[in-house]
Order: sequence, then C-alpha cells, then structure tokens
Amino acid sequence: MSTFIELFIIGITVSFGPCLAFCSPVILPYIAATRRGWREGLKATLLFLSTRLVIYILLGLLAGLFGRLIVEWLRQFGYMVFFIGGLFILFLGVLIIFGKEPGHRLCQVLRKNVVDKNIKGPILLGITSSILPCLPLLAVLTYIALMAQNLWQGAFYGFAFGMGKFISPLIPLGVLVSALPAGLIKNQKMYSLFGRVCGFILFLVGVNLIVSGLLR
Repeated sequence: MSTFIELFIIGITVSFGPCLAFCSPVILPYIAATRRGWREGLKATLLFLSTRLVIYILLGLLAGLFGRLIVEWLRQFGYMVFFIGGLFILFLGVLIIFGKEPGHRLCQVLRKNVVDKNIKGPILLGITSSILPCLPLLAVLTYIALMAQNLWQGAFYGFAFGMGKFISPLIPLGVLVSALPAGLIKNQKMYSLFGRVCGFILFLVGVNLIVSGLLR
C-alpha cells in the first residue's frame, strides 16, 4: 500500500508541475476552439483525464508484465511516438484553422468526427499525451517495473499514478477556457478568429513534437 500512496502522490505532484506545462498546450487550445460553455469544457477535460488514467493502467500492466523492457522500448522508439503524436496534433490544428470549410472530403469527415463536439478528439489527445515518453513517465514505469511482482500489481500501481494525475489543475482551466471566450466574445467573426488562433497553437505544438522526435 505504501507504493500505491507514493505513486499517487507522485501523480499529483507532476500534474501540477511538468505535466501541466506539457499537457496544457495540447488540450486547452483544443477545448477553447471547439467547446462553448463550462459544461462542454468540463466534459472534454474529464474525457481527456479519464483516457490518460486508462492508458496509465495499461502501461503499468505492461511494466508489471515485461519489467524494464517496456521502458527500454519507449526509450528506443520514443522518436516514433513523438513524430506520430506530433503529426496528429499538427493535423488537428490545421482542421481547426480551416474551420468548417476544409476543401477536401477526407478533411470534412475527420473534422466532423474529431473536432465538432465529438468525444473522439479529447480521447485521442488523451492517448497521445499519455504515451509520449517524457522523463516523469519513464521514471514511474521504471519504478513500477522494479516494485510490481506481476502484471496485476503493475496495473494497480499504474492506476495509483493515474489517479494522482487525475487531480489536475486542467479541470478548472478546461472550464475557464471554454466558458470565458463564449461569454466575452459575442461577435461570431471574432470568435471564429479566436478558434483559428487556438488551432494555430496546436499546429505549433505538433511541429515542436515532430522536431523533438526527429532530434531524439
């Protein structure tokens, strides 16, 4: 139980520190651009955090099953994860920038299924952000690999870390970025421009992840 508590506290600590700095530019511009009103923002944020929790349970399970092999795999192929994740976030930003009028049929379908108030967007962003091999995640998985005696204990420890990260300032921030613009920006053209600026931020985040992957 002491290991569970330790990982829970670590999850809380990193959620207010490096993970906040890393995840905020990923999920908050998306929420600001695609959600109006605090309820929609809260729903999107909780979907994002819940998805991360599920992924951490799965990663903990794999760490308990394969030991440090899963950590070494993330280290070795981390550049691929960064590149693919960055490409997805970049493309999501492009879809938001072009608004409801992307010329290509495929872009229209993707926007309808990922951007327009659909649950798939927060879920996919949650998956992307939780598997990127940042230093806190690698350290936690290494710790789980050393402490877990089987895959179920690894999943239990992953749950502890994920629950700690669920207690996140992203919840009030997600509510604010969806409620304030909708309340303050009454002009539809200005609101559309605001959304495209958020899309451009996502585009830059995606570019940064791709470059980070190529330089690893």
